[in-house]
Amino acid sequence: MQWNVVRAVFARNFISYFSNPIGYLFITAFVWGCAYFAFWHNDAFFASNLADLEQLNTFFPYLLLFFIPAITMSTWADERRSGTEELLLTLPASDLEIVLGKYSANLAIYTVSLIFSSSNVLVLAYLGDPDIGLMFSTFLGYWLIGAALLAVGMIGSLLTTGVTVAFIVGAGLCLLLVSSDELAVIFARNSLLREMIEKVGVIHQFDDFGKGLVPISGLLYFAAIIVVAIYVNMLLLSRRHWAGSEGALLQWTHGLVRSGALALAAVGLVLLVSRVGTYARADVTEERIHSLSQDTKKVLAEIPSNKPVFVEAFVSPASMIPTAYVETYRDLIDLLRQYDARGGSNLHVRIIETEPFSEEARDAERNFGIQPEAVVVEDDGRFAQENLFLGIACRSGLNERTIPFFFRGLPIEYELTRLIRTVTDEAKRKVGVLTTDAGLFGQFNFQSMQPPADWQIVQELRQQYDVVQVSPAEPIVAEIDCLIVPMASSLTQPEMMNLIAYVSAGKPALILDDPVPFINPDLAPREPKRPANSPMMGRQPPAQMKADLTQLTKLLNIEFDTGRIIWQDWNPHPQFKDLPPEYVFIGSGSGGGAFNEEIPITDGLQEVLMLYPGAIRPGPAKSPTFDPLLTTGLLTGTIRYSDAFTRSLLGRVPNPNPRRTPTRTEYVLAAYITGPLATTAKSQTPGNAKDQKSPEGGAEANVIWVGDLDMISDFFFDLRRARIEQQDDIQFDNVTFILNCVDFLAGDESFVELRKRRPKRRTLDRLVEMTQSVRQESRQEELKAEENSQKQLDEAQRRLDESVQKIRNRTDIDARSKAVLIENARRTEQRRLDVLKAEIEDQKAGRIRQIRADLQRQLRAEQRGIKLAAVLLPPIPALVLGLIVFLARLRGEREGVDPKRLVG
Repeated sequence: MQWNVVRAVFARNFISYFSNPIGYLFITAFVWGCAYFAFWHNDAFFASNLADLEQLNTFFPYLLLFFIPAITMSTWADERRSGTEELLLTLPASDLEIVLGKYSANLAIYTVSLIFSSSNVLVLAYLGDPDIGLMFSTFLGYWLIGAALLAVGMIGSLLTTGVTVAFIVGAGLCLLLVSSDELAVIFARNSLLREMIEKVGVIHQFDDFGKGLVPISGLLYFAAIIVVAIYVNMLLLSRRHWAGSEGALLQWTHGLVRSGALALAAVGLVLLVSRVGTYARADVTEERIHSLSQDTKKVLAEIPSNKPVFVEAFVSPASMIPTAYVETYRDLIDLLRQYDARGGSNLHVRIIETEPFSEEARDAERNFGIQPEAVVVEDDGRFAQENLFLGIACRSGLNERTIPFFFRGLPIEYELTRLIRTVTDEAKRKVGVLTTDAGLFGQFNFQSMQPPADWQIVQELRQQYDVVQVSPAEPIVAEIDCLIVPMASSLTQPEMMNLIAYVSAGKPALILDDPVPFINPDLAPREPKRPANSPMMGRQPPAQMKADLTQLTKLLNIEFDTGRIIWQDWNPHPQFKDLPPEYVFIGSGSGGGAFNEEIPITDGLQEVLMLYPGAIRPGPAKSPTFDPLLTTGLLTGTIRYSDAFTRSLLGRVPNPNPRRTPTRTEYVLAAYITGPLATTAKSQTPGNAKDQKSPEGGAEANVIWVGDLDMISDFFFDLRRARIEQQDDIQFDNVTFILNCVDFLAGDESFVELRKRRPKRRTLDRLVEMTQSVRQESRQEELKAEENSQKQLDEAQRRLDESVQKIRNRTDIDARSKAVLIENARRTEQRRLDVLKAEIEDQKAGRIRQIRADLQRQLRAEQRGIKLAAVLLPPIPALVLGLIVFLARLRGEREGVDPKRLVG
C-alpha cells in the first residue's frame, strides 16, 4: 500500500471541494437542515423540554439522502466529464489506493460538515445541560451513517458520467439502506424475513447510538457496509481492464459472485452479533445508566452457592414485538444476559420464546401463573391489540416470585435485582398498614356489593415485604418494622390515642395526610367522618367524630394546617400547561433545596408531583428534629380549603379560579422527624387499650410525614408502568420516594440507590426560567384582577349596609315599619348585589382568560424567537467561509486581466 498516493488523491479532492463555493452552499444547506429538524420541524422539541437531539435523530438518515449524493456525485463523474480520469488512472497506483484516496477525501468533507452541524450542541448547552456522553455517541452514530452511505454513494458516481444522474443513482442506492423498515413492511410478509430486513437498515443500527451506547454490533455493521461498498467500487473501477474482452462476462460473473458472497457474509455477521452479542456495548452516558449498578453486582455476588437462583423469562419472539415495546424487550434480554454472565454458576437464566397457545405458554401459566398481556399498540397508523409475553419467574429453593409482565415504564434492573434478592432471603421484613378511611387494603362495599381492591402501593410492597393490616381500634403491639398511616386525620379519638402511643414508643411510622385528597375529597380532614359500611341493608351505623390531629402534631413538634392548600407556579412540562398550580411539581428547577441531598431517601431524585398538598412546619420546641425531604421554591402561595372546590350536580369539583394568595415562601411538603419527643403521651383509650402507656423516658421519634395522600394513588403506579399511553415519556419519582421512605424506616436500604437510578432529566433550564418569569407576571395580573373584583364587591356590600343603616337610624317610624322597610331594602339591594356579583365575576373570568391567552401568545413568541435563532445562526459560519472563498476566487480570476476587458 502506497500511502503517499492515497494522501495525494485525498489532498487533490479535499482541496478541490473546499476551493469551490458550491461546496459551502451544500454544507450550509446541510447544517440548516439539521437545525431545522432539531428545533423547528414541529413543537416536539419544546413539548419534551429536554436538552437532546431526539427530533433530529428521527430525520437525520433521510437528510443524508440528499447530502451524501451531493458529496459523492462528482467523485468519478466529474473526472470523466473533465477528462482527467485517464490521467488519474495512469498513475503508478493500484485501484484500491485510488479508491481509498477518493473515499477518505469524501469522508473528510463529511466530517467537516458534521463539525459545522455540532453548533446544535451549543444551542442545547445555551438552553440547558445536555449529556456530553450522549452527544458523543449520537454524533459518532451520525458519522458512521455518513461513512457507510458515502461508500455506497460513490458507486452511483462510478456508474455514470453525468453529475445529475450520479446524484440520483447515489440517492437511490442510499435509499435502500435508509428505508429498510418501509421495504420490510411492503415486501416481507414473513415475520422472520421482515425482522432481518429491518436489522440491515441504518436506522435500526443507529438506535443504540442515539441512546448513549456504542454497540459492537453497530460498529461491525457500518464497517461491513464500508468494506463491501469499497470492494464494489474497486470492481467497477477495474472493469476498464477487461471490459469488451472475450472474458468480460466471466469477469463480471466472478466479480458479482464475490461481491454477493462478501455482502452475505457481512449480513450474516451483523445478524449473528445482533442476536448473541447485544450486551457487548459501551455505555458512554454520564450516569452510566445502561451499565449494571454496584448494588446489582453486590446482590449477584451474594447469591448462596448452596441455593442457586433459576430465572425463566417467557418472552414473545422478537418478530412479534410491536414497535412500542421493542426497547423494553431489548433492554430486558440485554440485562438477563448480563446477569447470566456475571452470576456464574449461582445464577441460571433461561430465555424461552413463547407464543400464545403454545406448549411454552401452557407451562408458563400452569407453573407460574404468567399469561400474555393484552396491550394496545399502533401499527401503521392503526390501533390493534396484541397478546405479548414479557414475564419473569424466579426460583431459589422453595421460594418463588414472578413478574407477570414488564410494562414499558418499569425499571427493569431494579425489578430483576429485587426479585433475585427476595427469593434468596429466608425472612422478609414486616410492614403494617393502618386501617383508616383511605382503605388502602380495600373495603367491601355492602351497598354496591363490590369486592375490595387493594391499592397498588400495597401490591408493590408485597414484592419485598410481608404486608399486614393493622387495626387502630386496639393497641398497636404487632411486631412490625414500619407502620404506614394513610390519613391519620380520619381516625376517631380512641384510635388516635393508640397511634400516639405507638409513635411515642419510638417505633417507625410513615404518615400521609392531606388537606384535600384529590382521589376522594370526602376524606379531607375538614369534612365529617364517613359512616362505616354496614352489612345490614338500609341501616347505617352512626357517624363518629374525628379526632384532633393536633395531638399527634404537637407530639412530633410540627404544625400541619389542614385548612390551607399549597400551590406553586412552576411547571416544567409544556404539555401540562393547563394544569392548575395546585399540581405542585418538585424538581431541581423549582428553586431552593427541592430534595434533601443529605438523606438517602431523596438524594438523587429528579421530580415528584403532589396534588393539592399541605405544608409541614417545625414547631416551637427544640426537639424532635425536623429534616425537610421535599421543599417547594419561592413561586408559591396558599388557597383556603373552602375555596378549593365548588359543589355541582356532579358533586364537588375543583374550583377553576380559587382565590390564590401569593406568599413567596418555601414550603416543606414532606419531612423526617426524629429525636426526643416533645411530650410524653399516655393512651387514654377505653376498653382493652386503657393499660397501654408510652415509655416515660428515652423514646425518640422516627416518623416521616408527607403532606399529600395522592402521591401513592394508583394513578402514579399506572403512569410508572406507562399504562397511560399518551404520557409514557413522563417519569415521576413518587413511587420511588414512597418506597424509599418505607425502606429507610424499616432499616433495609438495599434498594434505595438502585431504585433512584434512571437517566437524568436534562431540561431546557433557560426556557423554563423564561417561562416561569412570564407566568409570574401573568399571575400578578390575575391577582390584580381578583383584587379589583373584590373591591367592587366590597363597595357594593358597603352600599347595602349603608342603606340598611339609614333605615335603622330613622326615628319617624315605629319598629315594625322599620323592620318591613329594612327587609324590603335588603331584598332589593341583595338582588342588585347578586346581579353585580355575577357581572363582576364574569368580568374577572374574562380578564383572566385574556391574561392567560396573552401568556400563551407571549410564550409562543419567545419560542419562535429561540427557534429562529437556532435555525439561522448555525449555518452562518459555513456561509461566511463560502463567501470568502467566492470573493477570493473571483479576485484570483481577475488578477492579470486588463481592466478594460472586465464587465461591470
